[in-house]
Amino acid sequence: MFDGRDFLTLAEELATRTADESAMRTAVSRAYYAAFLVARGAMRPGDVGVKHKQLWGSLRDAPERERRVIAETGNRLYRQREEADYGREVANLSREVALALARSREVVNTLDNLA
Repeated sequence: MFDGRDFLTLAEELATRTADESAMRTAVSRAYYAAFLVARGAMRPGDVGVKHKQLWGSLRDAPERERRVIAETGNRLYRQREEADYGREVANLSREVALALARSREVVNTLDNLA
């Protein structure tokens, strides 16, 4: 079974290719999907049909503060991913990549600690 954390590893590798805009944009996208897949696995094991907003919404409504923080971070990553995937220009792409990687690590590490 695929481990979403592998997308985080790929994102970190892509982020080293700073002269390649497509690699940098893809790093943001893979960082998001790492967080999404790990969160989905933790919250809804086996539910591969869950939508992005459903997942972050269910975490936002959780009683535990840590899960609500994960939801906020996940939503921010989601918006970053949309901009990286669909935006014509991404302002300060290097900063966005670093931020996406940090957010993804935060989601993954927090969920690992809650398990």
